[in-house]
Amino acid sequence: MPVRILGREGEILVVEPTRIGVVGCGGHAYRNVLPSVRQIPEAIMVAFCDLHRDKAELYARSLGTDAVAHEDVDEMLDQGGLDAVVVVVGFDDETGEPLYPPVVERILRRGVPVWLEKPPAADVSGVRRMAAAAAEGGTFAQVGFKKVFSPAVHRLGQLIAQPEFGPVTQYSYSYDVDMPAQIGNLRSPSGRRFLDDFVHVASVIDQLFGSPARVQTVRSPSGAGVVLNVHADGIVGTVNLANSRSGLAPVERLEIVGTGASASLENGAYLRYYPPGTRGPYGTSTSYLPPVTDQAPADLGPRVWEPEFSLGNLHGGSLFVQGYFHQMRAFVDAVRAGTPPERCGLDAAARVMAYLDALVGDFDSWRPVAGQPDVAHTHEVDEPQEFSCPDSGRAMVLKDGWNYVCRDCGRTRSGQSADAITCGAGVRT
Repeated sequence: MPVRILGREGEILVVEPTRIGVVGCGGHAYRNVLPSVRQIPEAIMVAFCDLHRDKAELYARSLGTDAVAHEDVDEMLDQGGLDAVVVVVGFDDETGEPLYPPVVERILRRGVPVWLEKPPAADVSGVRRMAAAAAEGGTFAQVGFKKVFSPAVHRLGQLIAQPEFGPVTQYSYSYDVDMPAQIGNLRSPSGRRFLDDFVHVASVIDQLFGSPARVQTVRSPSGAGVVLNVHADGIVGTVNLANSRSGLAPVERLEIVGTGASASLENGAYLRYYPPGTRGPYGTSTSYLPPVTDQAPADLGPRVWEPEFSLGNLHGGSLFVQGYFHQMRAFVDAVRAGTPPERCGLDAAARVMAYLDALVGDFDSWRPVAGQPDVAHTHEVDEPQEFSCPDSGRAMVLKDGWNYVCRDCGRTRSGQSADAITCGAGVRT
């Protein structure tokens, strides 16, 4: 039945509502998840469930709703009238495992779509159980990999898909979390931190490059570590875990190298794109600016995007910069359309958790990622190119790793381009 609601401009709208129940009334839901839902006019929270009923009641009151409070998930579902459920719970006190699988499975089997916060499970088997429950109930779930939905990561994906970027060759991801001495030990504080944070990194990698096929972990006794990723299509990547950096430094940085172009994203918001170009020949160029040609206009150079905080725009708020709103918008749209989400469904969650599962084990050893093809790369040694000096006619020889020189007249040229540089007759270097 249509209801009257307020839109973002304070206008009165008449819409068919999407009625949402919320499971888990903790601080994270209060600060980040529920405010994002409230930015979607047609999404109406009609029920709150928590082990402490009084918290559920206070949630409803503080949000200014007449929602019903519950302390049991089945009781909330039995009441009926829910189009979807948002689940934001924590870790089991004894095992340290995320509580999502047993809670989410119950809801999915009742045929109700679920949005669940990350990490979705302790391992890929927990995700598979939820997928089986979704199939049984004829519904779907979306996992809260917010960074995949952030505007900057979305634009980064568009940039690297451009033909001028060329095939991605490598990436380097730096993130502020320590590598535990025993990955997968969720009774350990560092093990739980790693699971909670590394899913952010893993979900972005999966979205932009696909899952790695083979991985290796390297760890210092200090907790600093590196994850080495090899993808079946030849992409190589590193994840640098630097928990001892200054607390004033950016939390994360991602750099992607294509074939002649590159891009970087710092702190999830400051995006730079470096299109194909050159600053001129090495050693003799007299300007740091790219030369202007028919193919290289005067404005050729890096492009920079960053948030704007001076005006009262929504896009400057953390809910929008980090992707909280965008993921909830996508979930509500999927619920209203009755179709699984295009991003961050349980299929993506299974790939992410299979990647994390592969990190469990001894350091300094390569391990395959389940479900990914074998890596069988060949490596070819490059041979010197053949050039003749236009003045002497003599074959030019390799001068260093980049340039070739005529040993008669000293003329040099690049092996990477057609540029030739006359250094003067008789000059030898």
